[in-house]
Amino acid sequence: MACTLDLWTDAVKKNSYMSITIHYIDEMFNLYAYTLHVKPVEEANHTAEMVLEEFNKGLTVFKVMVDMYQQTIVVSDNGSNCCGANGILSAFYWLACFDHKLATMLTTVVNKTTKMENGVRSKPFY
Repeated sequence: MACTLDLWTDAVKKNSYMSITIHYIDEMFNLYAYTLHVKPVEEANHTAEMVLEEFNKGLTVFKVMVDMYQQTIVVSDNGSNCCGANGILSAFYWLACFDHKLATMLTTVVNKTTKMENGVRSKPFY
């Protein structure tokens, strides 16, 4: 079983959310992916410990048993709140999401920008 974990804060109301999507195969190797839930996260400080606690609460709602944790892989971004030693890594096997790595690389390396000269913005350049 693998779980995809994502945290974000909406830009308008500044509410924080966590989503958990579960991925697994059955005995016939059919792949299933279900979003277990998207839950509000009240804690303002998104530490690794808080993420683990909220993630465990999310799994508990759907009766994912603690004895299944050794067989569970969690995929998330590289944020220290997701891959910190006292968080997800302390209870689960963790993998960095390649999509997040690729997006970070592309926005950092290939991001177009502009500059101001004499109060005039330049054309975009890379």
